[in-house]
Amino acid sequence: MNDPIAVASELRSLYLKYLESSQPLRHAGLSGERAKLLGSEGILYRDPLVEPVARYPEAGTLAEACRDLNLSTQFADFAAKGAFSPNINLYVHQKKHLKKSASRGSRWS
Repeated sequence: MNDPIAVASELRSLYLKYLESSQPLRHAGLSGERAKLLGSEGILYRDPLVEPVARYPEAGTLAEACRDLNLSTQFADFAAKGAFSPNINLYVHQKKHLKKSASRGSRWS
């Protein structure tokens, strides 16, 4: 789910339902007061703080970066075994550091 506000709301609702079902009260007035108190922001939960962050610029896949940097594609093949998905793009800063690492001399160059 890509909606953090909806996720937070659903979690809050589920937790309140859990508390109500695990510790029921016979008196409707008390039950209502408890629900009102526990449903207040700051008692059991805080509203989510969402900070938008701009996406980093992308630089192509690891295999493409290896070709661009004249590295053996064995490095990309090895990484695709579980460390790095072959369908995911590198970010520009990752490619820059790969280039820097490769220029220092590694067994993959």
